[in-house]
Amino acid sequence: MNYKLNILKIAEDNNGYITTKEVANKGIPKIYLTQLVRKEKLMKISRDFYMLPDCFEDDYFKIQLTNSDVVFSVETALYLYNYSNRVPQNIMYLFRQIMAEIS
Repeated sequence: MNYKLNILKIAEDNNGYITTKEVANKGIPKIYLTQLVRKEKLMKISRDFYMLPDCFEDDYFKIQLTNSDVVFSVETALYLYNYSNRVPQNIMYLFRQIMAEIS
Protein backbone atom coordinates (compact mmCIF):
# COMPACT_ATOMS: atom_id res chain seq x y z
CA MET A 1 0.00 0.00 0.00
CA ASN A 2 1.44 3.40 -0.86
CA TYR A 3 1.88 6.19 1.67
CA LYS A 4 -1.04 8.34 0.52
CA LEU A 5 -3.54 5.50 0.68
CA ASN A 6 -2.15 4.51 4.07
CA ILE A 7 -2.67 8.06 5.40
CA LEU A 8 -6.25 8.13 4.10
CA LYS A 9 -6.93 4.71 5.67
CA ILE A 10 -5.62 5.91 9.05
CA ALA A 11 -7.82 9.01 8.82
CA GLU A 12 -10.89 6.89 8.01
CA ASP A 13 -10.15 4.66 11.00
CA ASN A 14 -9.94 7.80 13.22
CA ASN A 15 -13.38 9.15 12.28
CA GLY A 16 -11.89 11.33 9.54
CA TYR A 17 -9.10 12.94 11.55
CA ILE A 18 -5.33 12.39 11.48
CA THR A 19 -2.34 14.02 13.14
CA THR A 20 1.22 14.52 11.98
CA LYS A 21 2.36 12.48 14.99
CA GLU A 22 0.31 9.46 13.86
CA VAL A 23 1.83 9.69 10.38
CA ALA A 24 5.37 9.94 11.78
CA ASN A 25 4.76 6.97 14.11
CA LYS A 26 3.88 4.85 11.04
CA GLY A 27 7.16 5.84 9.37
CA ILE A 28 5.45 7.88 6.66
CA PRO A 29 7.21 11.07 5.51
CA LYS A 30 5.20 14.21 6.38
CA ILE A 31 5.46 15.55 2.84
CA TYR A 32 2.63 13.19 1.86
CA LEU A 33 0.25 15.11 4.14
CA THR A 34 1.08 18.30 2.24
CA GLN A 35 0.57 16.55 -1.09
CA LEU A 36 -2.85 15.27 0.01
CA VAL A 37 -3.85 18.77 1.16
CA ARG A 38 -2.82 20.22 -2.22
CA LYS A 39 -4.90 17.57 -4.01
CA GLU A 40 -7.80 18.37 -1.64
CA LYS A 41 -7.91 14.83 -0.27
CA LEU A 42 -7.24 16.22 3.23
CA MET A 43 -7.99 19.56 4.89
CA LYS A 44 -5.57 21.15 7.33
CA ILE A 45 -7.57 22.29 10.37
CA SER A 46 -4.66 23.51 12.48
CA ARG A 47 -0.97 22.90 12.95
CA ASP A 48 -0.35 19.12 12.85
CA PHE A 49 -4.07 18.27 12.53
CA TYR A 50 -5.89 17.21 9.36
CA MET A 51 -9.30 15.89 8.41
CA LEU A 52 -10.98 14.29 5.43
CA PRO A 53 -12.99 16.81 3.38
CA ASP A 54 -16.24 14.83 3.64
CA CYS A 55 -15.90 14.39 7.39
CA PHE A 56 -18.29 16.09 9.81
CA GLU A 57 -16.39 19.00 11.31
CA ASP A 58 -16.87 18.66 15.06
CA ASP A 59 -15.72 21.78 16.90
CA TYR A 60 -15.84 20.05 20.28
CA PHE A 61 -13.64 17.22 19.05
CA LYS A 62 -11.18 19.63 17.43
CA ILE A 63 -10.78 21.55 20.68
CA GLN A 64 -10.19 18.34 22.63
CA LEU A 65 -7.82 17.04 19.95
CA THR A 66 -5.63 20.13 19.93
CA ASN A 67 -5.38 20.36 23.72
CA SER A 68 -5.89 17.36 25.96
CA ASP A 69 -6.03 19.58 29.09
CA VAL A 70 -9.39 21.05 28.06
CA VAL A 71 -12.44 20.32 30.22
CA PHE A 72 -15.79 21.52 28.88
CA SER A 73 -17.80 23.53 31.41
CA VAL A 74 -21.06 25.33 32.10
CA GLU A 75 -23.63 25.20 29.25
CA THR A 76 -21.28 23.19 27.05
CA ALA A 77 -20.95 20.42 29.62
CA LEU A 78 -24.70 20.36 30.20
CA TYR A 79 -25.28 20.00 26.45
CA LEU A 80 -22.67 17.24 26.04
CA TYR A 81 -24.15 15.26 28.95
CA ASN A 82 -27.69 15.66 27.52
CA TYR A 83 -28.91 17.78 30.44
CA SER A 84 -29.78 20.53 27.99
CA ASN A 85 -31.26 20.39 24.52
CA ARG A 86 -29.95 23.83 23.57
CA VAL A 87 -26.77 23.99 21.53
CA PRO A 88 -24.45 26.47 23.28
CA GLN A 89 -23.76 29.68 21.38
CA ASN A 90 -20.20 29.73 22.71
CA ILE A 91 -18.11 26.71 23.59
CA MET A 92 -17.01 27.12 27.19
CA TYR A 93 -14.10 25.23 28.68
CA LEU A 94 -11.40 25.34 31.34
CA PHE A 95 -7.91 23.93 31.48
CA ARG A 96 -7.09 21.25 34.05
CA GLN A 97 -4.40 23.42 35.68
CA ILE A 98 -6.90 26.23 36.28
CA MET A 99 -9.41 23.74 37.70
CA ALA A 100 -6.78 22.48 40.16
CA GLU A 101 -6.16 26.05 41.36
CA ILE A 102 -9.89 26.67 41.83
CA SER A 103 -10.42 23.49 43.90
